[in-house]
Amino acid sequence: MEAPVRLLPVVQTQLDQVADFFARLQQYHDHLEETRSASEKLTKQGRDIQSSTDQITNMEKHILKLEERSKARNDELERVLGKLESFYGLLDKEFCEKLRNSLEETVLEDNTGQGLVQFAAPGVTTTKLEACPLVWIWVTTKAQNLNQKRKKDLEERMQEQVARFDVLSQMADERMQALNTAMSVAK
Repeated sequence: MEAPVRLLPVVQTQLDQVADFFARLQQYHDHLEETRSASEKLTKQGRDIQSSTDQITNMEKHILKLEERSKARNDELERVLGKLESFYGLLDKEFCEKLRNSLEETVLEDNTGQGLVQFAAPGVTTTKLEACPLVWIWVTTKAQNLNQKRKKDLEERMQEQVARFDVLSQMADERMQALNTAMSVAK
């Protein structure tokens, strides 16, 4: 048999295939036992079925060898699966730490949050980011702080614009009154 691959889904699929194969071997073994019982009944009736008995014995030996090999393969795959799961667990932990550090640098370098927008552009998967709860909470908090700062800046600019509008509106009203007065005098 080939060496196990190093991808979790493939190893899991191989484990499922070995389990299916082992179940089929058990069915064949059960069927062979039924056949052996039937041949013993025929032998008791006085029939000579020595060649059939020999074939059954050879098939049992072959099935036992296959069972041993499939158990060994299953054990090997289980061992590899355990190692892969621990490896990917450590890898995910390191990924979360590196991601948090890079995001922290991005936010600190770019106070407007544009780095975050570029990092999580549309169509980019953020499942790894969401899988790291501490990083996700940190990013969400930073984003909320940036959004609050932007909201405050926007409100200040809006107040300035409203104040300018009020001044311009007053000036327009004064000019309109002056025009109306001039027109009424001209009549």
